[in-house]
Amino acid sequence: MSNYVTRLSEPDRPDSSRVLVRTPAGGLYDVTDPRLAAELGTGLRVMRLGRGAFDAMPVSVISDSTASALCALARVPGTAVRFRPNIVVTLDSGAPFEEDDWVGSAVRIGAAVVRIDRRDSRCVIVNVNPATGLPDSRLLKVIGSARGACAGVYGTTVLPGLIRVGDPVIAERPSQE
Repeated sequence: MSNYVTRLSEPDRPDSSRVLVRTPAGGLYDVTDPRLAAELGTGLRVMRLGRGAFDAMPVSVISDSTASALCALARVPGTAVRFRPNIVVTLDSGAPFEEDDWVGSAVRIGAAVVRIDRRDSRCVIVNVNPATGLPDSRLLKVIGSARGACAGVYGTTVLPGLIRVGDPVIAERPSQE
């Protein structure tokens, strides 16, 4: 599945836009097209939901240093893509796991503000190589033993806004009054 790429037909209208899927062979289908489901395999049904299906929080954020540190511990080449986040940040400190300190904060990323609600509990998908779609590591076991099964953070959008590569990331800690 990681070789299938999705996009919105009308990015400026995400709530009403069609979701299109480009296949590894170059075909382009609406996410609800039965031909796409047939290509993906018997018994599989693809649908568009107006909400998340499995994740409780809508925004997953991880630093590239956290992803690199965990992949190195697991002795697997990898990048943040293996963690399937919504947003990857590069921290000035370069220190892994710094985003854990953001829990309870509002983080400004470009023009958007995300409230960081909790650490991100990871599932077995991190063991799957995003380039091949095949399991190739025991990364989840490493995350479990080294980080209590958490890597990155989950948050909720407080202020929607445009985020661009290179935008500053500023954690705004709540006042301690």
